[in-house]
Amino acid sequence: MISAVGSIFRKKILIVHADPNIRSLYALGLNSERVDTFTAGNATEALSYLDQKIFDLIILDVRLRDYHGLEIVKQMRKRRDFARIIISSSNLSAKTVLNAVSLGVTNFIEKPTNMTQLRQIAKEALTEKNALKDRAFQLAQGLKFKDASRLLAENSVSNQELVTWQKVFQALAEGAEITPYSGDLMEVTLGY
Repeated sequence: MISAVGSIFRKKILIVHADPNIRSLYALGLNSERVDTFTAGNATEALSYLDQKIFDLIILDVRLRDYHGLEIVKQMRKRRDFARIIISSSNLSAKTVLNAVSLGVTNFIEKPTNMTQLRQIAKEALTEKNALKDRAFQLAQGLKFKDASRLLAENSVSNQELVTWQKVFQALAEGAEITPYSGDLMEVTLGY
């Protein structure tokens, strides 16, 4: 854990990644006078942290040795942990993106990671800008893809995010359905 002395208003970020060098890089890049970073090398360690602390943001690699990243997200949601989540991956399929969004994943960052971009995405995740993305997803669920794309573009969403959202829109247009998973959780099934 990397942490600095501060007030109770500090934000807490949990970084979950199998590679200790990447965990350290992310932690050093995100740690500040307003943010404490914690790191976990696997899902078991991450879930243990979640039993002890409440996090504002979780940056999660989807390929861990003991769990697939989306399984961890499901476990977090079962525990009623509603932290914002950013998925880190080198290759995301439309189905994975759609499943992740339906589980409440806030954003995605592709590897190799640009630290400036990671800081910006983390900052956005810790602000109210996420209400915009929630509205865009609602529009997309109603098959109003042009409205959702315009809303995102007009509000300075990055090109990478627009590409990710286009994958979500494409999957919905091709018959993806969002159905109740367990309680408040959702699972997405593709119709093809």
